Amino acid sequence: MIDTLKDTDVLDIATLIVGDFNAHHRLWATHSCARGTSARTKVRSWIDQNHLSIINPRHQPTFYSRVRGIQPTCINLVVTNPLFSATFRPTCTIGKAVPFADHTLITTKLNLSNDIAPPPKSHPFARHLDKDLYGAPSAL
Repeated sequence: MIDTLKDTDVLDIATLIVGDFNAHHRLWATHSCARGTSARTKVRSWIDQNHLSIINPRHQPTFYSRVRGIQPTCINLVVTNPLFSATFRPTCTIGKAVPFADHTLITTKLNLSNDIAPPPKSHPFARHLDKDLYGAPSAL
C-alpha cells in the first residue's frame, strides 16, 4: 500500500487514508511482530515524512488471526494530515471481533458542522439553467 501512496501529495490537501497496511509497529500495535520488518519501517517512515497522524485508538487490535499462537494486533490504520484533522476533527472507533472475520470494523466520524464547512455555492446561472430545463413546455 505504501508503494502506491508514496508519490501522492498528502501535505497540501485535506487527506484521510484508511487501509490495511499489513505492518506491525509498537507505535500503533501492542506488540511488534518479528516478521514484516520492512513493511513497518516503510509505513512509519511515510507517516513521519508526511507529518501524518494515526487516529486509531492507541494499541487497540484491528486484526485477529485465525492461526493459533498469533496475538491480536493492529494493522488497519486511519491516517490523516494536519489540515484534515483541523478541519473535520475526526474520531475513530474499533469494533469488537466477530466470528468468521479476522478484521474488525473501523468507524471514522467526521464533524461536519456548518461552522467548519461552508455550504456549497451554486453557480450564478444555475437558477436560469433550472428554469430552462424544467420550465420549458414538453416537445411531446
